[in-house]
Amino acid sequence: MKTNQYILIIALFCLGIVSCRTRTEELYSKGENLVEEKKYSEAIEIYNNILKRNSKLQDAYYYKADCYFLDSNYTKALHYYKLLLKKKGVEIEENMISERNVNILESQEVRNHEIPVAEIFYRLGITYYYMDSLSSSFKFLQRSIERKHQIAGSLIWQGLIWTRTDSVHKSCDFFQRAKELGDAEGERFLKLFCESKAPK
Repeated sequence: MKTNQYILIIALFCLGIVSCRTRTEELYSKGENLVEEKKYSEAIEIYNNILKRNSKLQDAYYYKADCYFLDSNYTKALHYYKLLLKKKGVEIEENMISERNVNILESQEVRNHEIPVAEIFYRLGITYYYMDSLSSSFKFLQRSIERKHQIAGSLIWQGLIWTRTDSVHKSCDFFQRAKELGDAEGERFLKLFCESKAPK
């Protein structure tokens, strides 16, 4: 009789885990739909609910930061991108970035929702660009390139940074490198900023 009770308890426990995962995935889907509808505040609430269920799900922080970014609230976007980096063992203080090795055994669910550090660097680079903090933007985009992540995209943004200085000609090299990587935006920006300024 006790064996049957144990089996029933284990079955209910497993059913609860599956049900919880299903509800969490449904919340992610709902959040994604709200973002597509540009209902960013409502989407943020969804990601808050996901984090109440499991505060270790990295992509919930990431999508929450993205919502703030898309809603032009760059300060809050920056806060959540940095918070996510901190949870991954990356500390940012002024011009210093230090990484400590975080070897924590996590559940499969948590591992399935991981966000690479390089992707967060890339998003920070873009966010700083919109905040007019161009040196910070350049630095984080360079970190993304060093990790071989979003190389062409990072080069484009770095080129755009140079267009906002008195050294517009320096942007051409970045756009050219992006073009060589097959990025159509590189070619477009070359035409926009460089070809018209080339000597005839």
